[in-house]
Amino acid sequence: MQAKLEIKSPEKRGCEKSGVEMLHFPQPPLFMPSLYLHLTLKRV
Repeated sequence: MQAKLEIKSPEKRGCEKSGVEMLHFPQPPLFMPSLYLHLTLKRV
């Protein structure tokens, strides 16, 4: 469990916005498109 917490800590610090999206889309298949949409929105 400690290993998982350590992995989650840097991930949330590295991408706070991604962490919020991960909560809405905990599944990897849904996280990928959500990240793609987030990047496209940033570009626009």
